[in-house]
Amino acid sequence: MSISAQDEVSNRINAVNAETNRLKVQRGLDEAQENKASIKRVAYSTAADNAAKFHDEIVPLLYDMSEDGDGRLFQDADKARIASRVIVGHMLRLTKLKVDSPEYKVAMWPVSSAISNLVAIYAEDGKSTIGQEFLSFFRPDPTGDAGDFDISRVTVDDPENPTMLFYRNSATDADGSNVGVIEGAGFKIKNFSNDISKGLADVIVGQAKLNTKARNGS
Repeated sequence: MSISAQDEVSNRINAVNAETNRLKVQRGLDEAQENKASIKRVAYSTAADNAAKFHDEIVPLLYDMSEDGDGRLFQDADKARIASRVIVGHMLRLTKLKVDSPEYKVAMWPVSSAISNLVAIYAEDGKSTIGQEFLSFFRPDPTGDAGDFDISRVTVDDPENPTMLFYRNSATDADGSNVGVIEGAGFKIKNFSNDISKGLADVIVGQAKLNTKARNGS
């Protein structure tokens, strides 16, 4: 059965957005490699190399890079579960880094786009009970461009006993720290349990807790 013209347009938009996001991440990773020569810290070099390795590993799990695939997102829950484990593994390597350090920031550079696209796959797979509400939290740009999502802008209501996630706008202070106000409605953390892997949910909530503590100065 042939796809409709509307579906074809949607697929092309998907492919263009995916390509834009991949190129944006790659530019950041290339810049990090160039910065290694001037920063000259083993920790920074390791973080930059780990980020590049993570990106190389996650791309074929999220995007159809075949000749016919045009780089569009896979709609494959099995690949999504593998990608979730790759993200969790990458995040575990960052536990000893300070959240506000250059090393942490470069290691996190490819993570936001990966999480945003992975959540989109879960939400659009048909097994998600949350649907568009779920997807919209991780794709705040109404065009569907995952490149707008930034996990450093996700916070919780209580870093010690969180029940809600919130997404904040991109306002920053003189030091570049996010001071944005909450955009839209919050999202109940308990809703994650049946819609994405527990490991990925823990990564998102854990980072949101760190972001909130940093905002609170604790």
